[in-house]
Amino acid sequence: MQLLRNIVFVAEFMTATHDGSEATDGDYKVVSFTSSGTFTPTVGFNADDGDEVEYLVIAGGGGGGDNIGGGGGAGGFRAATDFQVSNQAYTITVGAGGAAGSSSYEGANGSNSIFSSSSIINNTT
Repeated sequence: MQLLRNIVFVAEFMTATHDGSEATDGDYKVVSFTSSGTFTPTVGFNADDGDEVEYLVIAGGGGGGDNIGGGGGAGGFRAATDFQVSNQAYTITVGAGGAAGSSSYEGANGSNSIFSSSSIINNTT
């Protein structure tokens, strides 16, 4: 089973260097991270360059219980629109999912995903 943990940025007319994968949807660029990396936007050098992004940050979910235990909980999330960025490198941390439980014990919490100080995401089992 593939765990869903991700950080996604969407911006109109923005250029950026990044360690994620990029897609285009009309005038928007969508940058997705499934592992930790760096996002460095370029703003203000072109009249078409924007300085705001939309983001969705999802933390690693909790691990499922063993034997008679249930499934793990979803990771927390945070989303924002009109988040102003500047010409700097933003460190991206994508949280891992929690380990499965053993011997009828509950699974472990997943790890936090982080973009900027305003988007630390709690996780759950």
